[in-house]
Amino acid sequence: MRVIDTVYSDTVSHTDNASGKLTYVLLTSGYRAHPLDLAVADKYYALRDKVTGRMVDSNTDRKADGTGFSSPIGDNTTDLADASSNSLTAGAGTGQVFDAYTKRGYFLDFPDTGEKGLSSVIVLFGQVFFTTFVPTSTAPANACSANIGQSFGYALNLVSADGVIDWDLDSDIDVADRRHSLGAGLSSEPLPIFTDAGVKIITGLQQSVQALSDTNTNSVLRTYWYEDQN
Repeated sequence: MRVIDTVYSDTVSHTDNASGKLTYVLLTSGYRAHPLDLAVADKYYALRDKVTGRMVDSNTDRKADGTGFSSPIGDNTTDLADASSNSLTAGAGTGQVFDAYTKRGYFLDFPDTGEKGLSSVIVLFGQVFFTTFVPTSTAPANACSANIGQSFGYALNLVSADGVIDWDLDSDIDVADRRHSLGAGLSSEPLPIFTDAGVKIITGLQQSVQALSDTNTNSVLRTYWYEDQN
């Protein structure tokens, strides 16, 4: 799970949170102890919290005065936008728009039977990366063979859920580009590699390393510190 503070001033209408500041909690669901389960309905979730600063308890009852929402977030389309087939930008797909900040986040249903998230989500430069695992739906013919399944990598925009990499090489980045086959086996969580040329996202798979992104040349600033002893 990742918790991300964001400040956005894009085309989304911030009607009930004028500053555009939100905290995102990002996670994939999946039962690590049973990776071969097929009867599952796992998802990727991007949950939003409108309170990004210190919470106030004006009457000292040890309960925050307000969080912007009056009840826990439900796993339903009342609280969460369904971005499984559409991005959340105006005119995309069926025209579902992630505007007015009325929803408390969004989710993606994983498309394959038994598909589940078994590793952490990472975020870099407003882009979300994670991997999933899909077990083989039929038992191996040889009882001594392992069900190694298949892994997929996901890369999408944090706010809009659009794809960010042209994985299908059709010169158009859309929702079809959010997911990419990594190969057989169970992959590791995405790992950022920081180089002089930029940042590249990789994941380990069986006896190989797969790239989840091209090198991102956005600036990464070195941070230095020192201990001053008087």
